[in-house]
Amino acid sequence: MTMSPTRLSGPPSRGRPGGPGAPRAAAWLAVALLLGASAGSGAFARGDAPAGGGEAAPAASPWIENPELTLALTPFDEAGAASAHGGEVFDSDDYQTMLLLPSDWDLAYVLDLAGGNVSAFPRAAVLGADGETRRPDPRAARPAGVFVGGGDARILFADDRCEVEVGPTPPLIGAVSRAELERRQPVYGRRARGYHPDPAVVGQLSTLAQPLEIIAFFGTWCSTCKHHLPGVMAAVDQAANERITIIFVGVDENMAAPEDWLARCGVHATPTVILVAGGVEVGRVEGDPRGKLEEELAALLREHEIR
Repeated sequence: MTMSPTRLSGPPSRGRPGGPGAPRAAAWLAVALLLGASAGSGAFARGDAPAGGGEAAPAASPWIENPELTLALTPFDEAGAASAHGGEVFDSDDYQTMLLLPSDWDLAYVLDLAGGNVSAFPRAAVLGADGETRRPDPRAARPAGVFVGGGDARILFADDRCEVEVGPTPPLIGAVSRAELERRQPVYGRRARGYHPDPAVVGQLSTLAQPLEIIAFFGTWCSTCKHHLPGVMAAVDQAANERITIIFVGVDENMAAPEDWLARCGVHATPTVILVAGGVEVGRVEGDPRGKLEEELAALLREHEIR
């Protein structure tokens, strides 16, 4: 693939540069437990979370995504590690409660970090049709036991159906399939399915006659990536054009790995989305876009007469 040196959509400084990295997760979890204990047992979260995608911002969520932590849920009636479900972890703004949202599971769990209690909720009680989390009605809860701290600053608990472990999120590094991305970071698929891209963008992509590669650099730790990339995924899904391929490349928080991809493509920020037609880069959007990412990419295609 021949990469053009032209930078068409703003300086890398608009993106998020690398930081200290994933080892902070264990320390964060210990701090969260201490804050919960010192704050006293509280009601459900009060904080706001960023809107996730779609044309109109949903009502403010009481949960804030915590990309430093992940969960693994293993049902008691399934054998082996392959049966484990992944999922997402959210915090309240006062760190008194934590929401666990397992993938492909009918329940969500709320942890009282001060009291050590676990409550189970129907998944629909905490997740709206738009794919955004919301405040659950306490009347929908049922007790699901207590949690304990395990080794390496992990949280462990079990109810009558499964066991759950919360711990530091291992980063996705290098080229990954969409299936693996959605398995490890379900927010991407959930927000893509709930997103409504501009029909004009979908129409433009659906009639594209040239093969197009969309190389999307993201970080598991990058909230901006989770906000904007689902819009691109939704637009490509709805266009249903087999000539368009999205390649997802995970990077670490220090922007040091994967060294080969970063050096080859000259990437310095996340998200960075590069358009490649005929083996040549025709444009890119680096960092936080000025508008909707999929619309900026469509504009680049029109500018360079990629049809």
